[in-house]
Amino acid sequence: MKRAFFLVTLMMLLLLPAMGWATDWYCAATGTNGDGTEANPWAGLSNIDWNLIQPGDTLHLYRGQTYNDQGLTIGTGGNSSAWITIIGDAGAGTGKPIINPGTTTRYALRVDYDYIDVRNLQLVPGWNGTSGAGIKISSSCTGKVRIIGVDVVGTNDKKTAGILIGACDPLLLIDRCTVSGTSWGINIADNVAGAGTISNCVLHDFYIGETEDYDGIRARYADHTGLVIENCDVSGFQGDGIDLFGGSGITVKGCVVHDPSAGSVQGGIKLGGTDSTNNVVTRCIVYNLGSSHPGINFNTGSSSTVSYCLVYGCGNGINVSGNDNKVYNNTLIGSDHGIYVLASYTGIEIKNNILSGINGDLYLNDGDNVEGGYNCFVNDSSVMGSGTYTYTGDATDLYATDSLLTPTYHLSHNSPCINAGTTISGFHETALDIDGQPILGTPDIGCDERKALWWDGRRWHMQKLMVEYRPHNSSVQDEGTNDILDESGSNILDES
Repeated sequence: MKRAFFLVTLMMLLLLPAMGWATDWYCAATGTNGDGTEANPWAGLSNIDWNLIQPGDTLHLYRGQTYNDQGLTIGTGGNSSAWITIIGDAGAGTGKPIINPGTTTRYALRVDYDYIDVRNLQLVPGWNGTSGAGIKISSSCTGKVRIIGVDVVGTNDKKTAGILIGACDPLLLIDRCTVSGTSWGINIADNVAGAGTISNCVLHDFYIGETEDYDGIRARYADHTGLVIENCDVSGFQGDGIDLFGGSGITVKGCVVHDPSAGSVQGGIKLGGTDSTNNVVTRCIVYNLGSSHPGINFNTGSSSTVSYCLVYGCGNGINVSGNDNKVYNNTLIGSDHGIYVLASYTGIEIKNNILSGINGDLYLNDGDNVEGGYNCFVNDSSVMGSGTYTYTGDATDLYATDSLLTPTYHLSHNSPCINAGTTISGFHETALDIDGQPILGTPDIGCDERKALWWDGRRWHMQKLMVEYRPHNSSVQDEGTNDILDESGSNILDES
């Protein structure tokens, strides 16, 4: 027995070097350069010995310190089971570590390797005399990169970008980041295909000093099947809030686009392009773009869907062009036209929408062929324009002088839109309304599904009482009422 125990122990000891151990490395902004240990950290980013950092290791930067000797160019990569982490969590200082390379380099952070996880930093874009960026994920890697809780703060006086992405992968994640004071927000390079996730980011107060159209988030001219942009807040932009022109297979959900700059604004969310197809925009809020700019713009393209969105205070609520596009369950208020369909397109479906345009609820141009029904037209008794508007079966529309919305654009308890929609097979079974609530029974018209209580198989939920977006990295919490009763009926208010 003792011999067997000895042999097992010996084998484990022999295997330890092959197994390896994750190591913590430390880099301070200034001081005497050490060996990278916590007791003797490297001093300055230029002194990091990347030859020592192995897959699974973590590099710690110090809170409250400013690194300005150069940008952080990551010099090695991890692997699928052992990512390398760079995180700003060392020391007793306050605030995220700041990397401000000035004119020493073009990028505050450059990633050329895969399996890199960067967290909790503040970056000031570098500047090479003509351009710069906070983060560059280069085409030297394949996009297996996570950027979490990083703030890019531009100086609001140069042509810089927040985050430039040169490679996409399903493991790409940009989460809980903020970008301000730059020209672009988050920009996937044109013609770079692939998936990934951009989530819970806030992009605002862009630098407006050039004549170009700078977008908040851009993913264009490529097949991005599997790319998800969700729960992002974009404002103060010039160009489009979210520009997907030429992109395919992209899902945009739960985003808010609003209050652009006074520059050359194009619109809120733009889809389309000759080869663009199979995009989804759902549960988004677009508002206050001004009378000349569409909230959501299908600019050609095909087979895409916009659903359960709220648009108000824009030029047109939704512009539609391209064949076989679908517009379901949106609330479009106080714009020039609720929906404006450009000329000579077929296969378009427009159903279950609340339309209240200043100059007309729905406008169809010559040659358009639109299947409608179950829309609520407010204060406008006819479809405008010369296009064809048809019904299927016993479909009809609702004409009302008032759709009876609350101040937060939810349906009031006596709205004529409650249970007045139609179920669209293959769509409503998995759809969620603008508050993330399921569609139970006959759908309501508009973006809000008014159900007093609903059961998800685990607990009862109460109807949320307001549409007000809160990004996940905000210190302000969602004020909507969530879970209130468990299966036994106990009061258990649970905001988890």
